[in-house]
Amino acid sequence: MFTKLSNSWELTKQSWGVLRADKHLMVFPLVSSILTTLVCISFFVPAIILMAPLMAASGAQSTKDLPIEMQVLGFAAMFVLYFVINSIVVFFNAALIACATARFNGEDSSARAGLKAALRRWPQILGWAAVNATVGVALQMLKEKAGWLGRIVLGLVGTAWNVATFFVVPALVIEGVGPIKGVKRSFEVMRKTWGESLVTQVGVSAAMGLIGMLIFLPMLLGGIALIAAADQVVLGVVVIGLGLLALLLLSLVGSTLKTILQAACYRMATTGLVPEGFEGSSLKGMFGRKG
Repeated sequence: MFTKLSNSWELTKQSWGVLRADKHLMVFPLVSSILTTLVCISFFVPAIILMAPLMAASGAQSTKDLPIEMQVLGFAAMFVLYFVINSIVVFFNAALIACATARFNGEDSSARAGLKAALRRWPQILGWAAVNATVGVALQMLKEKAGWLGRIVLGLVGTAWNVATFFVVPALVIEGVGPIKGVKRSFEVMRKTWGESLVTQVGVSAAMGLIGMLIFLPMLLGGIALIAAADQVVLGVVVIGLGLLALLLLSLVGSTLKTILQAACYRMATTGLVPEGFEGSSLKGMFGRKG
């Protein structure tokens, strides 16, 4: 376990080196986050406004009690939401992966080049967004009808799906395959790494979370102290706000690092070539025979 954590930390530092060389890579998760937030707001606010009178008129206590026609309409709306969000997230992840891969190859890794590469894969991106949205809605529909044990099983099924499809986007971007072939390629790569690639992703999240807490907690406590003891409400709120902003920034950094590492793992697994900016010994530590 210590070896895995140590290797994960080394890969995190190497991913950070790539990000330092191409700081514009952070633009992709930033824009993706803004757009998905706007989409969610534009969906949920009208849905809440419309749903309340409908439930009151029908006497329903929950969405399960609504007429079947309304439930079908609700799941159709859910599919549209999932599809739009998936399309946005996958598009900008694809652009980031394209930039990282270009960097590995010593090619143009500008944001413009990444966006162009993602646009070339637009049909594959939409196809994968449709597949992922279909699976997500199907699992949610089954959870609505299942008991507590069924919901646990379906939760495990959803987790297994996320693990098996972890490398789909790199496959779509780098190889230009469709969503079905992308799932097969993802499963093949995941088998090669024996899940070690997921451990490194957890390691990046843990590192960013620890750094975030070390920054945010002192600012939170300091802000509360200013508000309570020194009667400096405005200054205290500003300090806490800056702490939250630091957390947001670290979240964007962590998301970018994980996608860079995802692209590096895929390249290593499919070509055997060590990406520029990474050490072969660190990446090779994720491959090999089980046991």
